[in-house]
Amino acid sequence: MKISREQFLKAAEKEGLPKAQTEVLWTALEQGKSHDPFSFSMWMFYFGALVILAGMGWFLSFNWGLFGGGSLFIIATAYAALFAFIGNILWRKPELRIPAGLLITLAVCMVPLAIYGLEDYFQVWPNPISYAREISIEIGTIVAGLVALWFYPFPFLMAPIYFSAWLLAIDAIPSMIGSEDSWKLRERISLVLGLMIIGIAFATDKGKESKSNEKDYAFWGYLFGTLAFWMGASSVFWRGGEEIRFIYLLINLVLMVVSILLRRKVMMIFGALGTFIYLVHLADDIFRDSPLFPVAVSAIGLLIMYLGVMYQKNAVWIEQKMTDSLPSWIKNLLKNRPE
Repeated sequence: MKISREQFLKAAEKEGLPKAQTEVLWTALEQGKSHDPFSFSMWMFYFGALVILAGMGWFLSFNWGLFGGGSLFIIATAYAALFAFIGNILWRKPELRIPAGLLITLAVCMVPLAIYGLEDYFQVWPNPISYAREISIEIGTIVAGLVALWFYPFPFLMAPIYFSAWLLAIDAIPSMIGSEDSWKLRERISLVLGLMIIGIAFATDKGKESKSNEKDYAFWGYLFGTLAFWMGASSVFWRGGEEIRFIYLLINLVLMVVSILLRRKVMMIFGALGTFIYLVHLADDIFRDSPLFPVAVSAIGLLIMYLGVMYQKNAVWIEQKMTDSLPSWIKNLLKNRPE
């Protein structure tokens, strides 16, 4: 809802608030709006970072054979130093913290390539099928991300940390156990690790003081935690029979409910995607080899859109009813949800 300055002042005057304090409050709100982390400039910053990563990925994919390990280490280190240098300069200006943090994150993203180049140059892990190479790269990236986060508290730095931790778990545990069916083990590790990361994100939400999206460290935990859990669950349950697949549907529906309670849209997205996959599978079973299959899928899409419209109209009422039905101890846990 958009409110003009005049409407705001009239409403405050009607409630008997002093005009001077109202003016100060409006100015503060205007300043907060100018630093909205979801502004157009923020998306341009993130898009620029994505272009840099895409450009470097393209460059390396076409020239990989031209570089040895030593050259890769030098290139990655030079890029990391350049990004860190510029990011450090911009970090000193509060209004430029977002591009500064993105550049610092790009510097951390160069660490895996630098470690790989160094390992390749010195032939640290000559066995090409050893997981030790990947594990050392992932540990190095996590350490670099934590160090950067210590000096530059920027939420996006959690992305390479969580991603590397996910890869580390699915690489290190099968390697230590020596499982013959490492793929199935990785699926279960991903599922359990996803729940653990979601728990960490929830604890981050619970302990934070600021509700500002700019300092929303928990978002990346919910994103990577839900992604890891959902991918693990999709792989584990989808190989089973219809009863197991129905459990998969229930899991996705639970994700959607939890999304409403925690006010985390990312869980709604994955839950809705899993539900859609199951419904399409069900439609395929019923209308297999039938020209009505696309009709059934279209009907599912329309139903989902209709439910979305109904939820949008009644979101506050639905959330309130769901929250009121919870035990008091769960309500206390949900106190620090994002607005």
